[in-house]
Amino acid sequence: MGKFTGVLLASDFDNTLIHTEPALRTGEPIPPLSEGNRKALEYFMAEGGQFAVATGRSLPDARPVALGVPSNAPTVIYNGAAIYDYTRGEYVDARYLTDSVPRIREYISIVLEKFPKLGAEFYHEDDFIHACAVNAHVLHHRRLSDAPMLEVASPAEVPSPIAKI
Repeated sequence: MGKFTGVLLASDFDNTLIHTEPALRTGEPIPPLSEGNRKALEYFMAEGGQFAVATGRSLPDARPVALGVPSNAPTVIYNGAAIYDYTRGEYVDARYLTDSVPRIREYISIVLEKFPKLGAEFYHEDDFIHACAVNAHVLHHRRLSDAPMLEVASPAEVPSPIAKI
């Protein structure tokens, strides 16, 4: 038993564990985890602690995070809508937006109409992302991952289930 046995530590990834803002803005590569953070995480886990990344990223967007950051607990993705174990290659749990959510596609369409500078990404439980009103920000965001993106004309074209918008 180590001094951190029974302790779970979860950290956001973007601009918390690693400063990714320049990569989002310019499309440059995401910097690696700092050596100090790596050593701290390895020490924490060696002393019995469990470490997990908790992120708003999608399944494919979080994959490089999971592979590049030492952890010994599943990754929280989609801002908490799902927990995925990259070691086992499976979801531990997931709670998605369903068609029972009243008129969600209609509401997103209204928002995009009222704010024409906005873009929207629709995340699913697989490695695919749908986007509408694609703009420079959405394109930069997509460059941060290898996730395939399909542009659609409206939210009505996006299939269910939706993990995050």
